[in-house]
Amino acid sequence: MEKATATPRLRVSGNPNTAPADRTDEFEGFADAERTLRVVKPGPSEPVARIVREPGVEEHSAGGVIDLVDGSDAEVIDLADGRLGSGVGTRWVGPELDPADIEAYVRSRLDSLDVEIRSSAGPIYHFFKRVLDLVIAIPALVLTAPVMAVLAILIRRESPGPAVFRQQRIGRGGRVFTFYKFRTMYVDAKERFPELYDYNFDSAELASRYYKHADDPRNTPLGAFLRRSTLDELPNLVNVLKGDISIVGFRPELPQLVRHYEPYELAKFNVKAGLACKSECTGRNTNTIKDQITLDLEYVADQSMRLDLWVIAQTLKMVVKGIGAE
Repeated sequence: MEKATATPRLRVSGNPNTAPADRTDEFEGFADAERTLRVVKPGPSEPVARIVREPGVEEHSAGGVIDLVDGSDAEVIDLADGRLGSGVGTRWVGPELDPADIEAYVRSRLDSLDVEIRSSAGPIYHFFKRVLDLVIAIPALVLTAPVMAVLAILIRRESPGPAVFRQQRIGRGGRVFTFYKFRTMYVDAKERFPELYDYNFDSAELASRYYKHADDPRNTPLGAFLRRSTLDELPNLVNVLKGDISIVGFRPELPQLVRHYEPYELAKFNVKAGLACKSECTGRNTNTIKDQITLDLEYVADQSMRLDLWVIAQTLKMVVKGIGAE
């Protein structure tokens, strides 16, 4: 597979309005070595940043700097609160990705890392992990087939649309696959609530965003119950049987969120995605997206059969008790 072309990196540190007058911060590696940029704070009373581009000097207002940054193909942007305000903050901005390009992008980013989190589990572990997947998934599919048939009928009767929801998700190595769940939302939810499908946000917001929302207006009444009870995930067993995911791993990611991952965080894709994950054991939907990524990375580093069995047991306990369910 052809490796994805590296996107130019751009870094802006500090704030031209509040940084010391002699402070110089550089745009690192912007496009190529001949286009190195520097932001220079000219003085405390002048809200103007000088963009030093070799050769020549350009002057921009703080807003002009933001426009320059937003118009670039930057991966990394360090800004004060993301808006050139007071203080210094960091924002990760990845390139917009077509699902067909994600696998190459993930592999390219992982190949470029100096230090990468990897699982130390060997082939014996992976053999028995697959055996465990089949031992659980096949009987579970047989036993729950009547329940799934009834749920499919109820879903179709409650609101127009298919009973099973199909969605593209990202698994091991950045591979895109079709993920199956029972439909819990109105089929026109995207048109009715477009703001809930807007993924063009500051990557720092991963620390305050959640995969699921309490009282999500997109859910049908039956769908809300299915989510609380986790019955909507029964079709995930088909993905386990197909080998797309395992019983334990990381929850398959949405393609739209991959661009917000920092390179080291992409290491979670070194293992197979799962029906259950470590996040399920520590709060389920009460964890932010960033929390879940951190827990996924911990799983990669500590992956073992003992940990998998612990995750299964803890997840069952959380589901039965309804802890963290939305």
